[in-house]
Amino acid sequence: MKEYLTWFFTKHIKQGWAQMLKVPATLYAIIQAIYATPIIWDEWYYGHMPLWPLIGSYIAIYGFLIGMIYHPISIYKRLKRLGKL
Repeated sequence: MKEYLTWFFTKHIKQGWAQMLKVPATLYAIIQAIYATPIIWDEWYYGHMPLWPLIGSYIAIYGFLIGMIYHPISIYKRLKRLGKL
């Protein structure tokens, strides 16, 4: 884990502005998941929203969060497997 974090904050983030935006985007995804989940649940629970938009919004929120976290991990695993680290 220490090797991954060292690689992420030294080599990966400094490759360009698109990689630098991954840190605030990941923080935004975490805050969005914490903040929006109860709001969406309340809308559905009190009858103002059908079930399919509830499922779709959960897929969108948590899919974004998982994607932002998993993408650098998959890059690191691929580079390590290819021996480029």
